[in-house]
Amino acid sequence: DLKKKCIIWTDGNKYDSLTSWDVKWDHEYDQASKTCVVSFFQPIINFTFRYPKWNRTVEAPKSLREKWDRYLKNLITHENGHSDMVVAAVNDLSRTVVQLPPASSCDDLDSNVRELFRISMNKMRQDQREYDEITKHGTTQGAVFP
Repeated sequence: DLKKKCIIWTDGNKYDSLTSWDVKWDHEYDQASKTCVVSFFQPIINFTFRYPKWNRTVEAPKSLREKWDRYLKNLITHENGHSDMVVAAVNDLSRTVVQLPPASSCDDLDSNVRELFRISMNKMRQDQREYDEITKHGTTQGAVFP
């Protein structure tokens, strides 16, 4: 039943769990006579975690309950690794954005911020793929059932 109800991801493969995120930001600029600088930058991350659910019964053997609990704990550890990577990438982006040199206009500065965001998110997505390759999508972390 677990394999029938798994998540089909954009790569066409099926997975037991999934962490997705959306990153946006709020910002303010200080505009001098001929320049514009970032005065405030606040990233906003929304996470969605999807995990399998087992409606266990009291008749379920203790060994099965223990295997499930261990599997779910390890699956959560794996998915938290994904979310930790997003947070780290966004923190790095925030530090980079607030250190940007003054731009000739706020439009130019906006362009610079969007480009930094694009580069940061592309690198983070590549890091996510490598994390899944290294952990075999959590298998090496014990996220395997039964």
